[in-house]
Amino acid sequence: MRIVIVAPEVFPVPPIRGGAVETVIEEISAQFRDHKVTILGIADASLPVQETKEHRTYRRWKRTVIDRLLLSTWKLPFKQSNSPWYYWPYQHWIARQVQRLRPDVVWVHSRIQFAPAIRRAAPHARMIVSVHQLSTLRDERVWQQARVACCDVIAGVSQFMIEAIAARYPWTQPKTHVLSNGVDVTAYQPWWAQSARRERMRREQGWGDAPVILYAGRLVEQKGVHVLADAFKQLVRGEGRETGGAGSNTKPMLVIAGGHTYSDGTETDYIRQLKRTLEPLGSQVVWLGYQPSSALVSLYAASDVVVVPSINPEAFSMVTVEAMASGLPVVAFAHGGPAEIIRHGIDGFLVPVSRGAEGLAEALQACVSNTTLREAIGREARRTVEERFTWQRVAESFLKLTQGQGTGDRGRGNALPTPRAPRPAPQTRAVPILIAESGSGYGGSAKYLSELVSLLDRRRFHAQVVAAEEGPFIRKVKEQGVPVALRPSWRFAWGQGAGDEGRGKGQHTALSTNVKHETRNVKRTSHVRFALVAATQLLIMVPAIALWLKWRRIRLVHLNNEILSHVPLALGAKLAGCRVVCHLHGWRPFTRLERAVAGVVDEFVCISEAGARYFESQLPHRRVAAIPNGILLNGQLDGLDVKRAQVRRQLGIQPHDAVIAIIGRLVPWKGQAVFLKALADVSQRHPDVVGLIVGHDASPGQSYLTQLQSTAREHGLAERGRVHFVPWLEDVWGIYAAADIIVHASTQPEPFGLVLIEAMAAGKLVIATRSGGVVDIVTDGRTGLLVEPGDPDGLARAITQVVTDPSRAAALAEAGRQRARDVFTMERNAQAVAQVYQRLMVCR
Repeated sequence: MRIVIVAPEVFPVPPIRGGAVETVIEEISAQFRDHKVTILGIADASLPVQETKEHRTYRRWKRTVIDRLLLSTWKLPFKQSNSPWYYWPYQHWIARQVQRLRPDVVWVHSRIQFAPAIRRAAPHARMIVSVHQLSTLRDERVWQQARVACCDVIAGVSQFMIEAIAARYPWTQPKTHVLSNGVDVTAYQPWWAQSARRERMRREQGWGDAPVILYAGRLVEQKGVHVLADAFKQLVRGEGRETGGAGSNTKPMLVIAGGHTYSDGTETDYIRQLKRTLEPLGSQVVWLGYQPSSALVSLYAASDVVVVPSINPEAFSMVTVEAMASGLPVVAFAHGGPAEIIRHGIDGFLVPVSRGAEGLAEALQACVSNTTLREAIGREARRTVEERFTWQRVAESFLKLTQGQGTGDRGRGNALPTPRAPRPAPQTRAVPILIAESGSGYGGSAKYLSELVSLLDRRRFHAQVVAAEEGPFIRKVKEQGVPVALRPSWRFAWGQGAGDEGRGKGQHTALSTNVKHETRNVKRTSHVRFALVAATQLLIMVPAIALWLKWRRIRLVHLNNEILSHVPLALGAKLAGCRVVCHLHGWRPFTRLERAVAGVVDEFVCISEAGARYFESQLPHRRVAAIPNGILLNGQLDGLDVKRAQVRRQLGIQPHDAVIAIIGRLVPWKGQAVFLKALADVSQRHPDVVGLIVGHDASPGQSYLTQLQSTAREHGLAERGRVHFVPWLEDVWGIYAAADIIVHASTQPEPFGLVLIEAMAAGKLVIATRSGGVVDIVTDGRTGLLVEPGDPDGLARAITQVVTDPSRAAALAEAGRQRARDVFTMERNAQAVAQVYQRLMVCR
């Protein structure tokens, strides 16, 4: 097969002047030994204009004086404005070369601008355009649909990258594929395999036994080096978290290798500010300047930890895989490419961006102070690279794309080497859909939303999200590259009491206003006031929402909560001609207003069979589809034993203690008070039982949490250390690991019970109340135990049964684990939801 690879006009290939893209081209082309490869790039004084090495031929563009003027600086307006005058000379030369070479495949890197000219030069070749940097997406003119139409595949270096492309330019979606970068595992050997080099380097640099923290990359603000500087200062001052384990008492060192732009040694204002910030630390900070790849190999071997502190998401992060190949733990912010490469706590550490320097300092402290942990993480990192990120594996993935395989054939129908087959008919565009969340962004419905959008087929559906508040799960949606608009004004005035996720189960809403003891006149006045506010909101918002939906060409609106909080959006969607899906996550009677508006909803979906029956009884002649929620497992079950020991140690819980946890928002109907009474009863007979109450209290002044803490003191649980209150956690799997039994004690019907299936998947025994959607999940005596709602004595008896009979507890837990993994998966859920979307689109 004849393959032509087109490099950008920035650096030569091989990468003698640096350049990540040029490194990728050089490394991956070396794997195509059974094919004829031609690499087109720019000339350099130290390289011949043309040369052949084994299966590769390099042809280099020798620039004229005019070309040099156009290409001499990054700051010329021609480049900054993406003017065709900047690219024309090189593009013209590329097109002529392609026409002469008559390739089967043309692989263009970072320059979709060249696609039309290359397509004219090679009308039958398969064209793959690889996008390596997010900066490539900035200019809409570059991504014109005519240019995209010339390409067969648009490859991004990560899932994050292709989602960012498709979110900004939806017409690219049918052509996008992931083609990650790789690393030379023979060059980047683990440090334990090159101990002599490590010792020599450390001796030459005078580092001795000090733990060495390495940053390798450009010294620019978006790379977050200033955040790393602050984190290192905290670490040195001892402000990082104390971590147990065997480690060295030698002061840590920070080694910074890099320049402003690769080999550019210019000292910018930003670099000078960095040096001033770190100057008080003296010899603990080492500035090495730009280091070529050959020097980085030794530098990795001599280091102990590598940090990737980019505050803007990285498309991939070559430094991450190079360091992992060298057997080093990598500490990175949890977004972009590193978040797809690293498995937190297994082969590296991911820090939430919101934690900033403090989070980096804590992760670095864990690495610096515990050599055993550091080495274990490093060895697992090496295994990860060997399994996923070798250049050979990347080359195999590329060759599949040339044959129309990839993750689904979205290019030509015929595999090479028969490239002259006729082009297929253009594929239909992804359907623009809007998913709306009216809650706080903390609860189960928001978590479900964040997982659903990650699984929807982006070739079929282009999802956008509108939310009332930006909680942690809405931020997760953003991190996936899904467009998110915050519209608190869309939440219906009368829906705010019952509109949040999980509310409304017999709770007071704005309609009731909690005025049982007010006079009838006051009640009537309150209703009139709310009616005026609601009517005004509808008159203003419904037409505005309809225009907003039409402007974005939305065809389907998915209400991720009950109707009441979404009345303006539901009416606006119908006015705009959209299909409407209402996803019922709650459990409460419909209001009269909801029954009146229900006619605009095309399909109701509920999260359990029990819930579907409940809502069908309120909607005569309407069917409610039951699509059970599920869990999305992305490595959460890995390393549970390690997490168990860590969490128990942090909470001061002994290894022999029996830990019983209740997890959920701190609201009265979730039954935490019932749990405390049962725990007090059990702990009198079994003093080694410890309770955990995990959750977030959104009430004013955290009044319910205060009430629970008072109850714990009354029963003597707090003084004896028999109960711990743990704030809401984004990653709750550490609690599952630490616990032996998970209790669900809701006093009113629970719509589903996500905590239950997560706990079951983690292999934990569950005890739950016999009501609502829970009965669809737990089979009493087979996959768990069921008790009556609001019965602390019954709950205490159930806990006692399994605490005193470990073999029965283990059997129930295993049966529950099997059921959760077989039945309740988010993949099945997303597939069923997509079928609902598709059915509504077909029936238009």
